[in-house]
Amino acid sequence: MLAKHCLQEFKLDCQLRRLTDRTIKGYYNNTLNFLTYAEKHHGITEVEEIHALHIKHYIQYLLTKKLTATYINSVLKCLRAFFRFAIQEEYVFSNPTQKVKMQKEPKVLIKTFNDDEVRSLLSVFDYSTFLSARNKMVLAIAFAIATLALVLLLPQIPQNETVYVALVVISAIRSLGTGIHTPAVNATVPQLVSEDYLMKFNGINATVQSVVQFA
Repeated sequence: MLAKHCLQEFKLDCQLRRLTDRTIKGYYNNTLNFLTYAEKHHGITEVEEIHALHIKHYIQYLLTKKLTATYINSVLKCLRAFFRFAIQEEYVFSNPTQKVKMQKEPKVLIKTFNDDEVRSLLSVFDYSTFLSARNKMVLAIAFAIATLALVLLLPQIPQNETVYVALVVISAIRSLGTGIHTPAVNATVPQLVSEDYLMKFNGINATVQSVVQFA
């Protein structure tokens, strides 16, 4: 069967399975690029003629284009999905992509504060006022939780999920800080603002907070 005809059927199957438009577009474009390469460089037009060696040559071609390992692996995943469909439809009887290894992706490292930067941040606040002492405590707790989370979680995190876990850790720290900061500010405001202006201040403060959250 013509490989490009098989690709059209694969696209239809993806649509019937209600995959997202973005996923379908990625499958289609990446597979079409490979089939175009195979036809141009190897004279291959039939899906049955494609072997692992042709895919390896294509990956080598992508490497010469200075494309990243992450991108090349995404292309390989698209080709695997295409050949799984071809096997399902009995156009081929083996998946040549199974003999092609994924590219090794560089491990994502999270850049953290060094000791001097932490000391510098903590030194901004002293214990001269309640707010200053509270802010110093919030920072210290945040750094402690972040350090503990990184020590416990990083060795167990797959390299392609590190960024997502880092965002979860940051969100947890932010939530903790908000839980301490908001009640403390609400309790302190009446001590700093006179009773005559308290209602007006609370209205302005609520407006500012709403604008900040909206932004």
